[in-house]
Amino acid sequence: MATKPRDTVLFVSLPKAIGGSNRSLVTLLESLDGQLHRVLASPRPGAFAELAAERNAFDEWFDLGKRGRLRRLRRLWDGGRLAVWAFRNRHRLAAIHANATTGLNAVVPAAILSRRPVVAWIHDPVSTPWSRRLGPWVRRLIPTLHITAVSVTAEAVAVEGGLCADGQATIVPNPLDPRDVVFDEAELHDGVTIAVLGGSTHRKGFDLIPEVARRVEAPGVLWQLYIGHTPTQENRAIWAEIDSIAAVTVPGRVADVRQAYAGADIVFVPSREESFCRVAAEAMMNGIPVVATDIPPLRHLLGDGAGLLFPAGDTQAAADAIRVFVTDEEARRQAGAVGKKRGEAFLPGGIGSRMLELYGTSR
Repeated sequence: MATKPRDTVLFVSLPKAIGGSNRSLVTLLESLDGQLHRVLASPRPGAFAELAAERNAFDEWFDLGKRGRLRRLRRLWDGGRLAVWAFRNRHRLAAIHANATTGLNAVVPAAILSRRPVVAWIHDPVSTPWSRRLGPWVRRLIPTLHITAVSVTAEAVAVEGGLCADGQATIVPNPLDPRDVVFDEAELHDGVTIAVLGGSTHRKGFDLIPEVARRVEAPGVLWQLYIGHTPTQENRAIWAEIDSIAAVTVPGRVADVRQAYAGADIVFVPSREESFCRVAAEAMMNGIPVVATDIPPLRHLLGDGAGLLFPAGDTQAAADAIRVFVTDEEARRQAGAVGKKRGEAFLPGGIGSRMLELYGTSR
């Protein structure tokens, strides 16, 4: 498409991998196709760059280069390059989109030189000492900074980091494309299958799975763990426990998450920390009830009726909540219907329109 004055947005993301924030950025960029000129700045090569190219998620590429031993110097160099580009293109640049706090820190020189507004999309689940030190300075240096957060938890991270005051951030959740996450046809099976997707870390509540699985043990109850089976020194004993439970199988990570949801009756999310939780949102879009830890982002996602919550780390309460859905098919159906309705809030079209308004390019 022909580039129009003030019809260009520079999107900056530093991670090379496809984490939750980068996956959401690709979906957002796809939804904006034809509505503005998308310039994507990110390292190449990398899984994120490959996915963005495969999905035609940008109109112009700005290579931030590789990360090596001189990572901090490289970031300073790339920040300078971005600043030069933004200054030279300021007449067509409507805004700068910074993905997460790492992206925000990288665009400070570009924002100062171009004098263009910055929309920072915060995905972080917790703040860091480094972000708390930099945040107040970033806020002073970019007077046109607008903080957008994927959840109330991410907003709290921005507030704690000095990027905005309480209540000043705009909540814009991660977009989920049904083509990527919603299965076409449910997998027929006997009994009740509980699916767990995520990582094998303490933050994701991986250590709770063996005890909860044992407490829920009953004929016909099966567990499917879509988690990479990579024992480490920290989780080797937990994996050994899991491998000893007959009702638990480990398909491992799947490239297409629709495969996991197609055979699931319940999705279990034992995370201790999340900024948004794509897994819970994806389960909701599929009409699957969720049993999750009672933390702010999950409480906000599930609302009243899309699932059941349990106190963090409480395996007995988690098992009790799961048993409610295991033994009551109608409860599963009702929670799934509520979740599917709430999941409409994550459709890319609506989220893309909200972001266009923030960029100042909505038509």
